Amino acid sequence: MLWARAILVAGVMGAMAAPALDAQARRQPPAAAAASGVSGTWEMATPAGGTVTLVLTQQGQRVTGTLSGNGLQFEVEAQLGDDGGFYGTARGRDGTLFIGGEVDGAQLGLALAEMTAAGVPDMRTAQELRMSRAGAAGAAGAAGAAGAAGAAAAAPSAGAGAAGSGNAGGGNAGAVGGSTSLAATPQDQQIAQLLVSSPWCWMQYSQISGATTTERVVFGRDGRVSQGTGREAASNNQYGSYYGRSSGGQQGYWRVENGNLMLSEDGRQYGGTPLQITRNSNGYPIITANGREYNQCN
Repeated sequence: MLWARAILVAGVMGAMAAPALDAQARRQPPAAAAASGVSGTWEMATPAGGTVTLVLTQQGQRVTGTLSGNGLQFEVEAQLGDDGGFYGTARGRDGTLFIGGEVDGAQLGLALAEMTAAGVPDMRTAQELRMSRAGAAGAAGAAGAAGAAGAAAAAPSAGAGAAGSGNAGGGNAGAVGGSTSLAATPQDQQIAQLLVSSPWCWMQYSQISGATTTERVVFGRDGRVSQGTGREAASNNQYGSYYGRSSGGQQGYWRVENGNLMLSEDGRQYGGTPLQITRNSNGYPIITANGREYNQCN
């Protein structure tokens, strides 16, 4: 069993990874990272209603603590690096993980990976999380809910923009607009129109693990949704060097309810994800779900 994957489930399709520091994140110099400090309690909510908790204590260059979630607990032993991040191991009853993290204000980008028998990280199993200091996560959740409430105003014009940009989907949007099985209220129908207007893509580069992760999601008029994922990782640190590529994906069912994207593996039990719909500088829509920004793509 991959213990790194067992800690948490997140992402728009219920995938494990939630974003760590992305390519646009401002990387702090070591002095700034030390000033903000890694000590404290960091948390991340899971779609199932649980919480992943990381409690850290920084003493000089040494970082210790515990990582717990989904019934698992690991003891963290790490050191601060020259880049301001911390790197080390998380040891538990069921195995040992590589752990690396970097503070970005009130958030912490965290990377986890299985350790090989030789004691080096297997970057093919690496996962990235974004955690918030205890007490700061509620504000982020409220902001996401507020964005979902305003989606009705943004979605119709955004959907029109999608058709104008050449993405096949104008007919799809019209079909969904009249469907009460996918979206019952006018506001939810407008959100559904936007979702089916084109595929939606997300990409992240982790400065901690050196990995590029991609995701492509397609929402169908029939209530099915498919997700494709890809990952390319290159690592060169005190644990050794590694390069690898992997791909995967999954399928499920979707609908929109009260501004939330409802997802299910079997079409019977659904879990909700708040959506925030905004525009980029060119006027194209951006959908934010679980901290990930998705853009229209081919």
